[in-house]
Amino acid sequence: MVTAIIGQQFLAQYNQEHGDDLSARAFFETKFLSLFYSHPKYMMVGGNTALSNPPFRKGTLPTSEERAKRMTTLLANIEAGYLDTRTTLDFPSVEPVAGKGDFNTTSGQTTDLKIAYDPDTAFYSWIGNGLSVGIGGVTVLFDHPLILNAIFLGWSHYRDYLNDQAYEELPGRKIHAWNATWLNHYFSGQRLRDFSPVSSDKKGNMTVKAGFWGNPLFSIAQKLSGERLMGYVFQASNLNQTYGFIPFDLPDVKRLPELYKYLFGNYADQRDTQEVETLYGNNQAFLLACQRGAIGVSAFEPAGLWQFAYPDTAKVKKGKTPKKENGWREYNPNNSTERFTFNTYQTWLLAMLKRSDYWDAANKAADLLRAYENKAAKARTDRANQIIKILATKTQLAFLDELSTVLKAIDLESVEALTEIAKEVHELSPDGFVYFRTLIKLRYIRQVRLENKEPIN
Repeated sequence: MVTAIIGQQFLAQYNQEHGDDLSARAFFETKFLSLFYSHPKYMMVGGNTALSNPPFRKGTLPTSEERAKRMTTLLANIEAGYLDTRTTLDFPSVEPVAGKGDFNTTSGQTTDLKIAYDPDTAFYSWIGNGLSVGIGGVTVLFDHPLILNAIFLGWSHYRDYLNDQAYEELPGRKIHAWNATWLNHYFSGQRLRDFSPVSSDKKGNMTVKAGFWGNPLFSIAQKLSGERLMGYVFQASNLNQTYGFIPFDLPDVKRLPELYKYLFGNYADQRDTQEVETLYGNNQAFLLACQRGAIGVSAFEPAGLWQFAYPDTAKVKKGKTPKKENGWREYNPNNSTERFTFNTYQTWLLAMLKRSDYWDAANKAADLLRAYENKAAKARTDRANQIIKILATKTQLAFLDELSTVLKAIDLESVEALTEIAKEVHELSPDGFVYFRTLIKLRYIRQVRLENKEPIN
């Protein structure tokens, strides 16, 4: 079980940092149980162990006597060597009717290998589970010492909130969500007095603030900027799922907020955070990235980007992308949401291109196309239509073919400059071309707005 491995690693780290020599059971009883389960509100679910099974009476919290009895039963089951969910959240669930020890559908992190059982494994598993982070609707285990230590430091704060009468309505058993919220705070350098981990759900009920799933990853990437982590991604629920070991490319992830700040101002990333986060997709985006095999910039693909890139082939909501073929030129800079959308699109595209000089190249291409359009005869729209065709192409060949019409109608200096752009397009991968062409489109629209003296970020 991966949770047991992480728990064992953390305990060794804890003992070394504190000059202690606590056994797995000693840490579990004195540090873990006392925080997680020795209070009316649990910090984590108890699963099918004695901590929660049989269930408590609906609408009631366990008394101190009930908690003590259940913890005694749990410890006895562990010492007895039961290899199922009576002892931890992560041991396989055994079908009692069949009596054959077969794993049923609620089993997770199981193996057919014959592994010698040690009671410490159960204790380690509990610790590791408490160190798991809820991201994107699933749970992630990291083995980095700084992350594990940061999560551990946040445990006591969650307990403080659960015991605070001012947060009486705050539900317990949300440790994984708490760990994500705490990591985002801890690695962002925010002062503790500015930490605000509680919010209300759609029904007005108090809950641990979930926030955007990418926030803890951005904060971790900021702290461990030069490292690539391996995370174990799984989902503990009625039907457990395992996504496996997924690499987290932190240098890649870090580039998004850094680019946004570089492109749109020193405080733009903080000013626009709430609006921009809504574009980075829901939990499904993270799960899709896990299925692709790695977490990097691609995992943060903004919602609606491809509807904007290809408005002629996508159905979009009114106000997001105009219905007319040339309607995208009518982008409204006075609408803050649309401005944030444009900024986010540009940031992600440039991050995917992985070369900052494409920003200047896209600006240059936009300037050249706009100059070509401005020299059109009065009341003629053929040049404007030609630009629409160029910026709607789906392949490099089509782009270069449409661009040849422009090359025939501009001066020699512009021809040389636009030829350099054509060379860049030719050398790009098919995906890279789409990113670059869309970035040119965005910069071209910006140029139109500047000439019209419209407000612009």
